Order: sequence, then structure tokens, then C-alpha cells
Amino acid sequence: MIVASAIIDEIFEVYVDCYEDDSYIDYTIVQKNRKKIKIIIDSIYEQSIENVTGQKPRNHLDARARINKLIKSDEAEYLDFLKTLDEVLSHYDVLSDKRYIDHSKDMESLLEGPLNRLCNQLCALEHYASMPSARALRSLLGRLK
Repeated sequence: MIVASAIIDEIFEVYVDCYEDDSYIDYTIVQKNRKKIKIIIDSIYEQSIENVTGQKPRNHLDARARINKLIKSDEAEYLDFLKTLDEVLSHYDVLSDKRYIDHSKDMESLLEGPLNRLCNQLCALEHYASMPSARALRSLLGRLK
């Protein structure tokens, strides 16, 4: 298991909150959920890196460095997942930026792009595939494409 199963439930709740229907993103709710999304991504990268390497990363930059080392070795388990996680972490500044500016479009890009792909890959992993929340999340993400 690469991350705790409860992460799937948390991700599903965020996506349900952020999308009023299958095609409309509610930017106000996305902004309110930005901190929760950051916490979820923090949990995913911390648990994933620790489970793959045996060591917990110090921060998202350390996680990216470890991921890049694993990608270069081309021997890592979950290689596609780690590549997508690296792409998600490349957008990390959107989550951690404390300036009072509108991040709506950047958040939409993250939710509908790399985070969507990462969640799909996570839900497809053997341990999670049979979970009702994973199936519901994959169904929801599929409608957002």
C-alpha cells in the first residue's frame, strides 16, 4: 500500500465539493479547499516516498529530488505514479502561496490535470481498486475530462 486508504475518501470529498456538477468548477469552494488539497498532497507525497524509499522526505522539494533519483534509476516500483506525483509537486507553489491573489485558474489546472491523473493512477492500484470510494472517485474524474 503506497498511501493510507483514507486519502482516497478525502480526495473524493474535495472533488465533490469543488464541482457542483460534472462540468462546472466552483472557484469559491476551490479557494476554501486549497489548504485541504495541500494537506492531502502533503500526505500523498510523504507516505509515497516513505513507502518506496524507506525515508520520509523533509519537504516537497526533497520529495521531488527523491522522485527524480528514482525516475532516473528506472527501477522504482510505481514509476508512472511517481512521475505524475512529480508533476503534481511542480504545481506546489499554487497551494503554498500566501499572497492574496486569485489562484482559481491555477487550481483548476491542477485539479483537472496532474492531480486528476495522479488520483486515477492511485485508484487503479490493486490495493485501492475495489474500494467503493476509489470507484466513485474514478467515475467522477472520468466525467471531468
